[in-house]
Amino acid sequence: MGALFQLAFFIVAYSILAIIVGLILYVVIRVAARIWNGNTKAAKQGFWLPIKLAPYFLFALIFAVVVCEVRDVTPPLTDYWSFQLGKNTSMGAIDTLDSWTIWPGSDGGEGIVSDVSLFGFNEKSVYGITKSNVFFVYRMEPHKFLKKLSEKEFDVQLNRNGWSRENLKSPTEYYYENRYLGDLITVIVILFYPLFRLYKLALLFFDKGAFTKNDKSRHGT
Repeated sequence: MGALFQLAFFIVAYSILAIIVGLILYVVIRVAARIWNGNTKAAKQGFWLPIKLAPYFLFALIFAVVVCEVRDVTPPLTDYWSFQLGKNTSMGAIDTLDSWTIWPGSDGGEGIVSDVSLFGFNEKSVYGITKSNVFFVYRMEPHKFLKKLSEKEFDVQLNRNGWSRENLKSPTEYYYENRYLGDLITVIVILFYPLFRLYKLALLFFDKGAFTKNDKSRHGT
């Protein structure tokens, strides 16, 4: 699915969810107002709260995209994940994070090595092991030459580049390591303003001076 389709799906799904949550908040606040003598005006505000937060959540989503771009990883908007290995080389996965492929470009292309399970890289090379236990070294610069190796030859390459097998990582692990900071900041951004709005809603709920005339009449004032 493309990014635009995902965005449209997010908007539709959020709209439906916002209405459902708004109705739940409305009913809960109305019931709570009867039990604890709260301000029923908060019920209407509670209904509109999730809907009014829609632009804010859209901003948080855009913020996540920007952070991912800075970190050279794809944002969580589509069924496609990738990260840069070099100027003209990337690694990506489609539909599932269980199958990663090295591509000769930042936007995919004909796969060079498929089903990578463990890998490491530097400025000139990317090397690793596939699910079928194939050892490889791909020279990103200058000749882009792929060489399949025996296990012994592979260990020699690791030693030459100052790596060990313990330093090799799964592509999925590496992808999330480069995305977690953006995800964390996004979660904080997403939570901050809604929590503030809930706080304001709670103040309104307990504000007896803001009762409507009907509320005052109901309470005999």
